[in-house]
Amino acid sequence: MAITGIGTQRKSLEKLLQEELTERREKLARKLKTARKEAKVTQLVAGFIVGKDQPFISRVEKTGEIDAITLCRLAALYDKPLAYFITEIDYPYKDRPLSDWEHRAKFGRWPRVYTGNKRIKRGRRWVDYETHIALES
Repeated sequence: MAITGIGTQRKSLEKLLQEELTERREKLARKLKTARKEAKVTQLVAGFIVGKDQPFISRVEKTGEIDAITLCRLAALYDKPLAYFITEIDYPYKDRPLSDWEHRAKFGRWPRVYTGNKRIKRGRRWVDYETHIALES
């Protein structure tokens, strides 16, 4: 029986975020290549205008790894708004409130969600969750 702890959950979250980053970079790479072709500019000319070389532009169009300044320069060269290259932020669990994220960071798991039929221990006795909430307020 394997024991899973905070480290295991954190690694799985890091893996999920890394996969998302890779996907975003691939989208950016495709958009950069499409924009360059629409502007009818070669990689050599694009590299010269933004102060880089042709292999750099080729690498960026394959990997999507680019610094912000160069991205701004390429956007201006291709006559596209910067927002064209930046995809909408969509990450797992985006609907969770910040308090849930803080709980996960601290304890390594999502907070429990209670429904009306759950019972919790209050002192030495068990009470319905709704009763517990009423007593707290």
